[in-house]
Amino acid sequence: MNDMSDHFVCALKSADLPETAIPCVSVPAEFPMPDMGFGKHAPAATYDYRHVDGTRAFLVGRYGNGKDKSFCPFTVWEFEGRMHWVKKGFSSDAPVYRLTDLVANSHKPVLITEGEKCADAVAGFESVVSTTWHGGAKELAKTDFSPLKGRDVIIAPDDDEPGVKAAETLVDTLKALGVARLRVLDAGALTDMFGGTRETGFDIADAIAAGLDEARFTALLEQAEMVAEVDVMAAEEGVTEEGSDDDTDEDPVYRELREQFDFVPDLPENFDLSVDGIVKHDVDRRGNEIDVEAGSPIVVLGRTKLVTSRGGWGYRIAVRTPQKRWECFTVPGRLLAGDGRDLREMIADSGGIVPQQMDGRRALAEYIAEAAKTCPIINVTDHPGWCGEAFALPDVIVSPENDDMQLTLDMGDRPTLLATAGTMEAWQDLTRLAAPNSRATFAICAALAAPLLRPLGIEGGGFHFYGQSSRGKSTLLMLAGSVWGGGGRDGFLRSWRMTVNGAESVVADHNDLLLCLDEMTVADAEGFTDMLYMLANGQGKARAKKDGSAAESAQWNSLILSSGENTIEQQLEQGRGKQRMTGGMVVRMIDVPIEIEPGVSFEDLGPHENGGAVADQIKALSRAHYGHAGRAFLAALVNDREALLAHARDHIDAFMVHMLDDGDDPQIQRVARRFAAVAAAGHLAAKAGLLKIAPEQIDDAITACFGDWIKARGGGQSEEWRSAAKHLQHFFEAHGATRFERLEAGKAPDEDAQRSDGFAVRDRCGYRVEHEDGAWVYYVLPGAWESDVCGPHAPDLMVKIAKNRGALICGEGGRSKRNVRLPDYPNTTRVYAIRPDLLAADD
Repeated sequence: MNDMSDHFVCALKSADLPETAIPCVSVPAEFPMPDMGFGKHAPAATYDYRHVDGTRAFLVGRYGNGKDKSFCPFTVWEFEGRMHWVKKGFSSDAPVYRLTDLVANSHKPVLITEGEKCADAVAGFESVVSTTWHGGAKELAKTDFSPLKGRDVIIAPDDDEPGVKAAETLVDTLKALGVARLRVLDAGALTDMFGGTRETGFDIADAIAAGLDEARFTALLEQAEMVAEVDVMAAEEGVTEEGSDDDTDEDPVYRELREQFDFVPDLPENFDLSVDGIVKHDVDRRGNEIDVEAGSPIVVLGRTKLVTSRGGWGYRIAVRTPQKRWECFTVPGRLLAGDGRDLREMIADSGGIVPQQMDGRRALAEYIAEAAKTCPIINVTDHPGWCGEAFALPDVIVSPENDDMQLTLDMGDRPTLLATAGTMEAWQDLTRLAAPNSRATFAICAALAAPLLRPLGIEGGGFHFYGQSSRGKSTLLMLAGSVWGGGGRDGFLRSWRMTVNGAESVVADHNDLLLCLDEMTVADAEGFTDMLYMLANGQGKARAKKDGSAAESAQWNSLILSSGENTIEQQLEQGRGKQRMTGGMVVRMIDVPIEIEPGVSFEDLGPHENGGAVADQIKALSRAHYGHAGRAFLAALVNDREALLAHARDHIDAFMVHMLDDGDDPQIQRVARRFAAVAAAGHLAAKAGLLKIAPEQIDDAITACFGDWIKARGGGQSEEWRSAAKHLQHFFEAHGATRFERLEAGKAPDEDAQRSDGFAVRDRCGYRVEHEDGAWVYYVLPGAWESDVCGPHAPDLMVKIAKNRGALICGEGGRSKRNVRLPDYPNTTRVYAIRPDLLAADD
């Protein structure tokens, strides 16, 4: 076969296809896209159908809109040693649309729409995963719907005659396939609700355009008049029409458990389990055999051990809900003590039915306790992150290949944005867009650095993008967030608008992960300092239990990416008492200016006209494709942990040498270490093939961001030094003429000096005199130096700063004070002699 560059990209007509042509089921990634235009008419939209492994199956072009729209599929065929795009449909077993998204979100209900436009419109809803097929009702038989087997499926047809027929055919197909649950949305009712007309074939995309949001959509699914439930029990239980040879008598509950958990329960003696529930075969007081109903179908998947410092044992329970789905949760062992009321409440909240009679309650507790005796031990964590050498996420436990520890993450009913959608290949287009832009590359690498902090012994904290509005700050947070998840209104972003207690819960659910906090200006100004320290220190507030003993505090180690128009220092100054920036805050949350130069946030616009167009594409891709890179990065890390961590340490050490200057304060070194960890994460990801960014581009981006941070803060001194120098300079600028009496010019320090204007100033701090070179020298009295000039800063530090900048005129023998003769003092007086014009010198 010839090289790909020699292949044609002009699509052939199906009539030109020779009989010897062979269909290409999976299109090579490097094969060029076809020219999908018809004459001068480009497609209004292009839909990319892919197989479960992410490889391309075929393309569909939509031309025109409304009733005038038409569709054309494009597939690849091979003949005469070449591959060609052909205007022809997929031959058979065509994958459904958005298949990778469907498989990645196996826990979500599936919404089948009629057409790709509708499926894309619903893709923004977090509660469902959307799909469709190509070609209308006539192509249903050629479509592979097998990934929907065992799933909760909702059909959303168009409100027209073809839509009704397609829905009817689809119902038969899915019932035969064996879906777990099947519902059909009433298209006519939806049309009436949102003011549409049947003549236009009103669909769910039209409803979304007319105001249907996810909250209302979820509510509609609970209304019987809006959704018709299709009976799939016959297909589910293997009971078919007359003449079927399916004679198995196994209850379907066992098939469901094998399919969902790969688990077959070992029932306690005298207990039976079926779709009808749990039954205990017992005898009454008179010795008569009786059946005691113990509630809904329940299985014990294992005994659980909390992998936290507080420990604690329990039970991993799965309950079959009225929707024929299994809901899992962890029951603390203590709930089986006493009357078991709390246990029954948890089961009821999860959709189960609990027994009301005393003998049924006892049977339920006995069933769980006895079933647990033969179950495996499952380690449970209630927050994402590292557990030994495994990493827990809501949808997957990433562990080494040889690790046999059973681990599960139980976050209860807490919402999470740690999800996947789209494809890894499409997400990598984002990295190509980011590669020549320092802030965008930095954002991606920072997201990947989050799980490296704990293994490398680096404390939590983060980076804060600051700058004027509409400069791309939130866009970069969306870009970084797409490494780990999305699906929220702004992808993976959360808001700074929360209390300290609320923030504690949020950041704990991002343990060892990235936390994106948008728009710092809406944060609580009064509690902002506490918020900063809490987020970075990784420790929640100490609380007491009901009995007065200490409860375990939440702990975490997260990397935070923040955005806002203010710097951290400016935000602090908005609070009551105008809080002062400290060195601890500097090393915890690092300010990074969003602009490379005034008005410029992206160095390379590529084919785009302006930075806004670049930001729009980043946001569009981040909303559609997310979650894959983080999981792939973790998989590489856990399977070659020691080697990759050693590589990261070496890169951090080398990078710090590259970034730091002699004499940089230890605070600067700590900040540089976090920047270096970001660079190391980028290198590891690039080495694993996850990023389409060259290693030298990663180093340049992180170096640029670190350099701009140093430049913005004014050098490599400590925050205390910088703050004190700023205060010292500001004091003389503000009070030089009002709190220092002016002396006659030309007098030597050991000569008697007189006031040049004949009167004293109020709240005097000292005196000032003009030298022959025009410079002013201020004689600051020692008491005023400590109480007024130094303010909250250490007097010795202020002296060092003045000396360092050449602004202190030393006395005999290099002493900090010198003797001068001043009015109101009969003898010489020791003062600090300061030249404020030299305080602005660089360190």
